[in-house]
Amino acid sequence: MEDFYEFMKERIHKADRRGSNCIGAALYIVGEIPSESYISRKISKKNLNRLRTSSKPELGYIVLWESDGIPFHAGVILNMNPLKIVHRNEINGLLKEQSLEELTNHLFKYTKIKPVYKIPGKLKDIK
Repeated sequence: MEDFYEFMKERIHKADRRGSNCIGAALYIVGEIPSESYISRKISKKNLNRLRTSSKPELGYIVLWESDGIPFHAGVILNMNPLKIVHRNEINGLLKEQSLEELTNHLFKYTKIKPVYKIPGKLKDIK
């Protein structure tokens, strides 16, 4: 697990915002794609459907907000206590660390969209 966390930190440090979005950043950070890029909702759905879903968050899991299987935003669990994620706030935006509760309340305050947790393939292999 420690190796995966170091892997994530290295990828966060290398993240390059040119042409990337939140889903591309999240998939890159956890090693699901080799380079950070803009990932359309259609392509992201295909990538994310390959990953197992978890009922609770864990360090290194992808967290996404989706409706009818269509992802609207994504990040990666970076810290468990307090529960924080790293996410790209907008296309070409900076990576940002934020509490999961704060982000959920900010982005989806007026909807019933709740976060979904996906287990990255590299992390699944470690456990």
